Amino acid sequence: MILASDFDNTLYFRGHFKKDDLKAIKAFQEAGGKFGVCTGRPLLGIVAPTLGKIKYDFYICNSGGAIYDQNRDVLMMKKIPLDLARELISKVHVDVSIIHNEKMLFYYYKKIPKILHPHQRVLKSLDSIDDDFIMGMSFHFPKGQLAEAKACTDMINEQYFDHMSAFQNNEHVDICANGCSKGAGLKFIEDYFNTPHHKVGAIGDSFNDISLLQAGGVSFTFDYGPDDLKKEADYIVGSVGESLKYLL
Repeated sequence: MILASDFDNTLYFRGHFKKDDLKAIKAFQEAGGKFGVCTGRPLLGIVAPTLGKIKYDFYICNSGGAIYDQNRDVLMMKKIPLDLARELISKVHVDVSIIHNEKMLFYYYKKIPKILHPHQRVLKSLDSIDDDFIMGMSFHFPKGQLAEAKACTDMINEQYFDHMSAFQNNEHVDICANGCSKGAGLKFIEDYFNTPHHKVGAIGDSFNDISLLQAGGVSFTFDYGPDDLKKEADYIVGSVGESLKYLL
């Protein structure tokens, strides 16, 4: 049994986990299930807030661009050429976050935010990245600009499909290396654990979780999920903990 869970607004809510979810995850793992996270965040963006609360059996990070085992050793990783990222950033004039190496999330802002999380660092220039590749990136449109985020997603997938894949996440656009996705990441984990497809669960809350739900043998979302996501779900649930009951 496997459950791959999205992180923000699925498992993690404004700095907090639900106590019932934590209890259900522990019981699921004690019964032999494998529980992991499937997110657009980098590894450190998951480890830092989760430390001491959940012991993941796997990590699918960077929207499927990097996959790690329970010890955080790399199982798979694909990167984006920095030159292409630089070119794309010059076309899209909104805040952008850049994932560079598996431990740190760098932020490059047109306007520096007032609050930064421990795993975030402000970049004054892309020249500060001493590498030819990045692991992923996200554009952050102002609140309510869903149409603009969708147009950006479509543009990237049409013009940069040889190198990148883009996924809309409400007002955000998550970008990873071509061929990567949350769904492809879950398929990798299914094969890695040699788990029958009907025992592979997936749960998420937003547009960028569509491929994740499509890849699951059993899929879950919430009442507050967009209609396009609900169409892919087998069950509408109230929490991660509730979804685990269907897999036991």
